[in-house]
Amino acid sequence: MTQSNLARSTLERLTAVDWGDEDTAFAHAVSRSRLFREYLRRSALWAQVYQATRDWPIVDLAAYIDRTVQVDAELADQLDQLMDAEVGNVRVKALCRAALRWATLLDSSTVRLPKLDDPFEPLLVMFERGGWCGLVIENRVADFSIVRVPLGKWQDHLHTEPVISLEQSVLDAIDAQAAALDKAQAAALDTPVTYYAMFSGKFTRENPHGVMRRRVVDGIDVDEAFTRDLRWEPTEYLRLYYLGHNDIDHAEITRAEVDAFIERVKQMLGTPPQES
Repeated sequence: MTQSNLARSTLERLTAVDWGDEDTAFAHAVSRSRLFREYLRRSALWAQVYQATRDWPIVDLAAYIDRTVQVDAELADQLDQLMDAEVGNVRVKALCRAALRWATLLDSSTVRLPKLDDPFEPLLVMFERGGWCGLVIENRVADFSIVRVPLGKWQDHLHTEPVISLEQSVLDAIDAQAAALDKAQAAALDTPVTYYAMFSGKFTRENPHGVMRRRVVDGIDVDEAFTRDLRWEPTEYLRLYYLGHNDIDHAEITRAEVDAFIERVKQMLGTPPQES
């Protein structure tokens, strides 16, 4: 098998990524989060066409389209060496291998493809703007430090309109705007947030026993409660409340009231919060 231009170019782009540049990753957190959402959108559309939704969002699309396509052995070996030396995250390794195989598919396969946007280009651009630094995926939420992206279901991302342009000037402008804001404001730039106090018995709105927030990301409600682990974590509270299965009451409060509650919890536990 001959080494093809697009596959080699993809490997060169991955090799050029500074996988350990935390400062760049943080500075580009907002644009990277939107690029990741664009990857989720594009990959969901491709996965739907080729019945690859079971593996979404980390899916080797080329394998579903044409199983005869194999990455050149030399390129595959170079990628493996790069991943072993620079990247420890198994998800990143799987995505990079899938991107290289995709490039090989475009170079060598005769299969006629639908007119959909390249699924891996947003991911490659995201890597170029900070590697995988600062990104943690757990509980089906991608946390970019100051912005969170819920993975949801693949059906949630079947939008025809792009989430964001991949033009560098557009991405730089988004990050420049975010850089002028503080951490809380940067998160609000990407997702609207409503905060609630939770209370029952002797507790009140002014003195709640807990707080939660609802963020709307791509039309999806993401509910999170601030826990004793000093983190925002997924909660089913509102869903259960509206179904009549939760006796705890709630009322909308301001971000300032939430910050005051978190500060009280921090003082009580004697540990600084991990995020705001």
